[in-house]
Amino acid sequence: LSFSRQYLTEIMNYGKWVTLSGIGYWLSSELDDFVAGKAFGMKTLGVYQAAYKISTLPVTEIAGSVNQVSFPVMSKLKGDRLGFRKIFMGSIGLIGGIGVIGGIILWMWPREVVLILLGDQWMEAVPLIRILAVFGVVRSVESGIQPVFLASGRPKVATIGNLIKVGTLVLGLWVLTPMGVEGIAWAALLSGVSIIPYYLWKFREI
Repeated sequence: LSFSRQYLTEIMNYGKWVTLSGIGYWLSSELDDFVAGKAFGMKTLGVYQAAYKISTLPVTEIAGSVNQVSFPVMSKLKGDRLGFRKIFMGSIGLIGGIGVIGGIILWMWPREVVLILLGDQWMEAVPLIRILAVFGVVRSVESGIQPVFLASGRPKVATIGNLIKVGTLVLGLWVLTPMGVEGIAWAALLSGVSIIPYYLWKFREI
């Protein structure tokens, strides 16, 4: 009975942090859209969302599939530090590599990408894609690192990371929104960058 209570307590504690992490992630993904629509109208919001979606497309398509495979493997290997890190390096190498390649393509040829995927009526998205292409690369690193903390039984780290991201985004939106919708894109980029040092620091403990 004591074992069952202890196990239940651990599950509830883990679930608490995973839930809070999910809320933080949702806020960090939606606040920029909210401010863009509120400050500049629905048309500008549509342009921003299109640029955001294109810029994160390589990561969105790959990270989910890779993490779906690597997460359960890392969970089983959390007592094997060498094996755990080997799986992690493989997954983040794949996700990060695709993110970098996608970011370079979007940075160098944003106009051509918009013409192919959206058409010439969406050319306003081009300068945003240049900024968000860097965000996409940062997002690929985040997408590769964050599941490590969940798989190793440290969901609190992911929660704090997402809260750092939300806090940076709020500050960035407050300071940079007067620059226009490009300022919102810069705020999103800064929020993504802000959590990487924290995650790398915490990864040393695994």
